[in-house]
Amino acid sequence: MADRWAEELLEALGGRAVDYYVVHHMEPDHSASMKRVLSMFPGARIVASAKALRMMNQFLNADMSAVTDTVKEGDVLDLGGGTQLKFIEAPNVHWPEVIMSYLPAERTLFSVDAWGRFGPGSADYEWMAGARRYYFNIVGKFGAAVLKVLDKASGLDIARICPLHGCPLEEGIGKYVSIYRGWASYEPRMTASPSSAPPSTATRRGPPSMRRKLQGRWAGPPPSSTSWSRTPRTRSKRPSGTRR
Repeated sequence: MADRWAEELLEALGGRAVDYYVVHHMEPDHSASMKRVLSMFPGARIVASAKALRMMNQFLNADMSAVTDTVKEGDVLDLGGGTQLKFIEAPNVHWPEVIMSYLPAERTLFSVDAWGRFGPGSADYEWMAGARRYYFNIVGKFGAAVLKVLDKASGLDIARICPLHGCPLEEGIGKYVSIYRGWASYEPRMTASPSSAPPSTATRRGPPSMRRKLQGRWAGPPPSSTSWSRTPRTRSKRPSGTRR
C-alpha cells in the first residue's frame, strides 16, 4: 500500500518538488510514511502544530525541530502565486495535536477526521452509512470540541470538505454541517410518548429519589418495591459431626 501511495503521489506531482509537508494529524494510520516522504523530498519543510512536533520527535525517534515550522490558530502559510493556507486548531477532533487547514482559493476545508466515514473509498458509497458509525466510534465523546470547530468553520466560505477518511464532500455542505452539529450536541433523534412508554427498570427498582423523578415523566404501574436493602443471607445450621 505504501508503494502504491508513493507512486500515485509522484504521478500527481508530475515531476514537481514538494516545498511543504503539512501534518494535520499524527495518528500512525496517517503519519506512518513520513520518513519515506521526507527521504523522497529532502528539501521540504514540515508544517505542523507544536503538539504534533512533540509527537513527531517521539514517533520518528529524531529531533525534527530544524525542518519544522510550527503553526497555530489563525496562522497563514503563503504557498506562492497568491495562494494561502489558513490554519484552524481542532484539538481532540480526535487527538490533541489536530489542526485543520483552509484553502480560500478553492474554498476547501481539510477537515482531518471530521466528516470522515468508514467504508470503501468510492464516491458513490452512501455517506451516512459509514459516517454515523465513524463519528460515534472516533470522535463521539468529544462533542464540545467538535462544536467549537463548527463555530470556527461557520465563518468560512466552504464549497468542499476533504476528510482524511472517505471521499471529498462537494454538494450540500450545509447538510453535512447540520448533521455534525446535531451529533455533537447529542440531540435525540427519537422521542417516546410519556403515556405509552413502559416504566424502566430504574423506575421500578431504583432509589426513591430517582423513582420520583422518573415517575413524573413516565406513566405506568407503581414500583413493586421501595427498598434497596439486601435481604440478609441466612445459613442453615448443620448437624454436629457433619463435614462440608
